Amino acid sequence: MRILQIPDDDNATSQDLGNKYKFQNNCGHSICEKRHSLVQKNDKYFYFVVKCWLMSRVSKGILLCGAVVLVAVGVVLLVRFQNTPLTFSVQQLPNTAPFLMTADVENLLGREFRIIRRVQQVPNVMKQDFSSLTNLPFEMVNPGQEMSTDNILPNVPNKRLVFAAFSDDTAVLVFEVGAFANSLHAVVFWYGKGGGKWGAMLNGYSVHDIDSLRNTVHGGRFVSWETIPGWISNTSGKPVGAL
Repeated sequence: MRILQIPDDDNATSQDLGNKYKFQNNCGHSICEKRHSLVQKNDKYFYFVVKCWLMSRVSKGILLCGAVVLVAVGVVLLVRFQNTPLTFSVQQLPNTAPFLMTADVENLLGREFRIIRRVQQVPNVMKQDFSSLTNLPFEMVNPGQEMSTDNILPNVPNKRLVFAAFSDDTAVLVFEVGAFANSLHAVVFWYGKGGGKWGAMLNGYSVHDIDSLRNTVHGGRFVSWETIPGWISNTSGKPVGAL
């Protein structure tokens, strides 16, 4: 590196002074350029960081909005599913369908069932056959909800669903009936050739699924509706009294 030798101002010639000031100006200009370049680089880095931060915030916002929308759609679909009758592709039983024997009921209960614990999901054909059998509208509250008993609640049914179930050709309803003394009941509908139906008042309150219902039927711990006057509708369509 060559060092420019410049004498003191008192002994320097005009050319020397010119070289000195030229050197100083060149140095100052070079430093300014370096500083300006550094500032530009810092600005670009700052803008890049800010841009990345803004993009990350926007991306997080979009993801959050998307998640909220998905949750909302899921809730709507779940509510709609819980309040829509399930599909059960069978034809309604004829009024002339015979009453099933106990052995037939026990055999039917040995099949695979889909369990329902919401009144709103009970298939329409099951509701229709229940009304046909009892000559009463299908009106029940969901498990855990309060029902009318001897203490009648305005616009509240006196029946409460325990569970419903259906297989390929069989449907089951287990429900409570509110009265001075509450009781537990079950109905079974068979949609095979000719069809069949069965209804009974169960002894005790230990029935909460298909297996416990089958055990109750197997043990004979029930009273058939056929043997209780006024519990089921006959072919003339007269209303029942106890339900």
